[in-house]
Amino acid sequence: MADLRLRQIAFAAHDMERAEAELRAAFGLPPGYNDPGIIHYGLRNTVLRTGGDFLEIVQPVRAEASAARYLARRGGDAGYMVIFQAADALAHRERTRAQGAAIVDVLDGAEHQATHYHPRDFDGVLVSIDAAPGVADWRRPDSFWQPAGPDWQAADAGAVQGIAEVTIASADPAATAARWGRMIDAEAREAADGWRIDLLHDAAVRFVSATSSAAPGIAALALYVSDPDAVRRRAEAAGVPISGDAVVICNVPVRPLAPA
Repeated sequence: MADLRLRQIAFAAHDMERAEAELRAAFGLPPGYNDPGIIHYGLRNTVLRTGGDFLEIVQPVRAEASAARYLARRGGDAGYMVIFQAADALAHRERTRAQGAAIVDVLDGAEHQATHYHPRDFDGVLVSIDAAPGVADWRRPDSFWQPAGPDWQAADAGAVQGIAEVTIASADPAATAARWGRMIDAEAREAADGWRIDLLHDAAVRFVSATSSAAPGIAALALYVSDPDAVRRRAEAAGVPISGDAVVICNVPVRPLAPA
């Protein structure tokens, strides 16, 4: 198991308010945090607490924003970014730089450090490896996380315990899993449900074959919740799309999963 957390997943949307309303209605989430600093990327956002992890929705406000180009390329709302948390983001940065990784942005603040990698290093997915400098208990579920704002720990966590799994679809899942493993310094292994990388807090990145219903990139997400049936009932009552056992947010099936 890799000593990393799957701390935040971002969706890109044309209508942030609608996507946020659907997430909150289905999963009973508290209001999100709007980060004013994200305008640097030509975006506005909301970051919603899911236990000790986070779901983010970004909406482009400038035509030249990379997320605007991504939405155009995907033909609509889609999964956008995977953010890992590590003990030392700078060590990961130097390791990956030595491997020839393409680093597209670096954030080095007193409370948060991040390295954003070009999607070509992660088979079309924007990925960041982040750290909270000086936070010794970063593995604790509710440890400090600057992107969620100053007050998120006081918010009601609701019925969601955290992110269980993100699924990445590609033409060659084995090769994609191996490439991700090299980039994040983790072991990729073959399992009954495809290739996967296991992370802290019983989370995982899973790799599957791209199909007509699972386009390359972020294909699905699972959240640990106390009552999966209640999530589906709330989604149905609110008119939020449901596909099989998953709620569909930004064209991504988000499956409510009871912890083992």
